[in-house]
This record gives sequence, C-alpha cells and structure tokens, in this order.
Amino acid sequence: MTQRFDLVLRGGRVIDPAQGIDAVCDVAVAKGRIAAVGPDLPASRTDIDVGGALILPGMIDTHAHVFRHVTGRFGLDADMVGVRSGVTTLVDQGGPSLMTLPAFRAYAVEPAETGIYTFLSAYLVGGLEGHYYPELYGPHGIDVDGTVKAALANPELVRGIKAHAEIGGFARWGLAAFRLAKEISRQSRLPLYIHFGQLWPLPEGGDGEIDPDRVLPDILDLLEPGDILAHPFTRHPGGFVGRDGRVHPIVREALARGLRIDVGHGSHFSFAMAKKVLDAGILPHTLGADMHGYNTRLPSEGEEAAGHMFAGASNFSLTSVACARAPSPTYRCSPTSAGAGCCATTRAPRPSPSACCARSSACAPAAASTPTPRSCRWRRRREGL
Repeated sequence: MTQRFDLVLRGGRVIDPAQGIDAVCDVAVAKGRIAAVGPDLPASRTDIDVGGALILPGMIDTHAHVFRHVTGRFGLDADMVGVRSGVTTLVDQGGPSLMTLPAFRAYAVEPAETGIYTFLSAYLVGGLEGHYYPELYGPHGIDVDGTVKAALANPELVRGIKAHAEIGGFARWGLAAFRLAKEISRQSRLPLYIHFGQLWPLPEGGDGEIDPDRVLPDILDLLEPGDILAHPFTRHPGGFVGRDGRVHPIVREALARGLRIDVGHGSHFSFAMAKKVLDAGILPHTLGADMHGYNTRLPSEGEEAAGHMFAGASNFSLTSVACARAPSPTYRCSPTSAGAGCCATTRAPRPSPSACCARSSACAPAAASTPTPRSCRWRRRREGL
C-alpha cells in the first residue's frame, strides 16, 4: 500500500492562529509541504512522537544579530539563532552598513539555511563593536546618499534602516545624527527601526543633563507610519516608562500615528517595566529576541563579557522568550485540510501566544475554511500577561 505522507509528527501541541488552532494534533508532511493537520493521521514512511513539544508556524525573529566575526562578539551564528531555535526567518538589526553589506550577504546570508533580511545600519560603522566607541555613531559617520544607494540596490535583502534615539547620543550631537538616519529612511522609502533606552554613557564634561523623558516627544514629529519603536520594556532610561514610573502618555499618540512596537527582548528587558506597559493596554506588534554575543553564552566562550552593559543572566532564544505562560490545551485537534502552515517544531513545554504572532512566508496558506482564529491579543489578556 502506498503511503500518503512522507512524515507525520504525532501528538505535539499545534499553535497556528491563522487557522484558529491551539490543540494536540498530528502534522503530516508530503513532498516537503504540510499536507494535513488533524487527529490520528494515517501512518507515514516516518512517524515521530513529539508529545510535549510545540509545532509552530516558522517564527520570524524581528531583532537578531548574525553578522558573525565581522561584528566581533556581537554577531552569532545565523542558524543557531534561526532554524535551530524554531525560527525560519530573521532580521539582522544594524549589523551591516553600506560598506559591509556585500560581506554580510556572502558570509551570513548565503551560507545559512535560515532566511535572513537586514535593517541596514544608518552609520558607516554598522555593528563593528561600535557600542564600545560611541563617537563613531555621530553625524560625521553617516553617509545619507551612499546608504540610500546601497538600500535601493539590494531590495531583496534590505527591508529597513536601523538607528538610535537615546540620551548618550543626544547629549553628544542633539538630533543631528537621528535626523540623518530618518532622511535615509525617507529617501529609501523603508521603515526606521529605532532603539530606545540609554545605550552609551553620557560624555564627560557635557553641557548638562539630558532629560530621558524628552527622547520620544522630541523625535515623534520626524517619524512616519510604519516606523518601529524598539525596546518598550527597557530597564534603561529613555524608554516607554518615564522617571515618574508611569507610561509616557505620548506612546499612545505614537501608536495613533501608525508607529509599530517591537519587543527587542535582549538584555534590555525588565519584567517590572513590561508589567507597567502591558497594564496600560499597550501591546507590541512583533517579538524580536535580540540575541547577541553578550547575552548568549556559547560553550566555548569564557567570562570576559560578563561586565558588558548588554550582558544577560541566562541564555535564551526567540523560542524561550515566546514560550512562557499559556496553559496546556485540554482539547483535541479538529481535522484541517492540506496547506496548514506548521513549519517548525521545538521542545518547549509552556508556550506563549507571543509565538503565534509571526508567520513565515515559507508556510503554505490554509486551503479550506477553519475555526475562527483567536488572536494573540485576546490570549494575552486572558492569561494576564
């Protein structure tokens, strides 16, 4: 008897909000495509018991650092951050610049199994350990015309521009560097991804204290719908939570203007700040892990980065960030026809709805009617996240 499927993953928890699925199901693969999702599917050439694991649409990590070696300790192996962490597509944030983009394509993108895009650095230095050298990030280190030309010449790779809005830079150059970064975004017609929360120390002998609560108000009129505010839960000054401990009222105005929010977890993340922001009813649109070499310790690495301002207390990935709070389902899967978009499996016993929010373009769309989807937003509120 000819077997219908090449592979069946049995008994995993399938979470696919596009089809309204959150249940224990079998997932079948035929000719490299998802062929069926349902209970008790027929035997295949290869059956794998994945009970206790999650089966997810391939996640999209919207904040990664994978320009390995070239960016020093900052860049990680793309497939470790990607397919080996349940992520089929990732976006490197500010690793390459106009000068290093060809190397990024050759040494990071082309060898990887993971799909990779980038938000091109507005600064010539890119991610070349520049966090140790803030003077390299001033307006004198930005080439608007050259960066626009590089972005427009590589549309299949460059999907945005990366910049910073934080008090260390503003104390040195005011808004000059940020205005140039936004001009690159405007001329290239690409979104600007903006780091919030102090990154660099204040300069010695400066002209006075910079009010971190003025950062977002001062740049808001420069921004356009689709620009992205990163690190809303940052523990550093200059984020969504003001010095008075309350969520800055201008955040709602920014959302009303069509700006987006990305978590950018990294080592900036604060549970206390996250609670304040979420309790105010402000929900991020996307979840970027922000893994890099200072918050992700590899087995071969020593402790020399322990004192770095980005150093983290424990290893993590987009999977571990996303899989934290949801209760286990108490119901079984209803059959779904071919085309379901479950593309990645990962062992993580307590999934979170955040993992639902990214869907890889490599996953096939559903081919038939499915149950009414329950959105990630609804699930978050239900679970008290």
